[in-house]
Amino acid sequence: MTKEELIIAIQNCAERLGRTPSCQQFRSSTKVSMHQIEKHFGSWKEAVAAAGMETTTMGGRVPMKQLAEDWAGTVRKLGRLPSIAEYEELSRYSMRPLISRYGSWKQAPAGVQEYIIREGMMEDWKDVLDIITEHQERLHAAELESAVLKVATLKSRIWPDRPIYGPPLTELSLSHGPSNEMGVVFLFGMMARELGFVVTHIQSEFPDCEAMREVDKGRWQRVRIEFEFESRNFFKHGHAPKDCDVVVCWRHNWPGCPLDVVDLSEALRRKMENAKG
Repeated sequence: MTKEELIIAIQNCAERLGRTPSCQQFRSSTKVSMHQIEKHFGSWKEAVAAAGMETTTMGGRVPMKQLAEDWAGTVRKLGRLPSIAEYEELSRYSMRPLISRYGSWKQAPAGVQEYIIREGMMEDWKDVLDIITEHQERLHAAELESAVLKVATLKSRIWPDRPIYGPPLTELSLSHGPSNEMGVVFLFGMMARELGFVVTHIQSEFPDCEAMREVDKGRWQRVRIEFEFESRNFFKHGHAPKDCDVVVCWRHNWPGCPLDVVDLSEALRRKMENAKG
């Protein structure tokens, strides 16, 4: 392919897309090799300039507002989160600016979500935020289900290379405070009845748990519970408060939480104080 043919091919590609193509978009649609581009122009930036256009990044760092709106626009077109290949095809940019900011492609949705919320753009991109939240809930449910399965499949056996201990001197079945969400689930199961709950259902989808709660002496109501290691994680995971009633956590660090919060560390502290006195 000659230099002039390459210029025409770039211009045709730009006309089809309605914008300056990225190098990846051009090569995918034309099957032109990078070797041919470098042979005639030295770089993609020079090839685009020869075709009478500017590179989409204009030689600098893409402003976060443009990057977020472009990524969100791709989500809106697809109705779901894009794969790398889909983003490269539909976006003005390559995946590199997002990965540069957030460390990996998997972290990009949460990063863009945080930016949209921080900049007060929720109303403009509500549909995109809903798609991100749904995606996060699926990941969260899969992780929780995997952790539950691991606990459920443990079998009692004796390891000959490990010491044997005597029986525990505490009534609690958990010797240390939780360090993750599964620890919260286990501890709540131990303390649920004395906290005024009877669990009726646990699931992998949001919310994690359904229970009956004693709201007055002899009077019970159904409540929806989400387990979190820290109460603020409910907000970070993008859950909708209207679909839940209670957050059960190990550490309560969300002062403005719109839901009832059961702080297990505080409940355990009171339990131990009562036992002493």
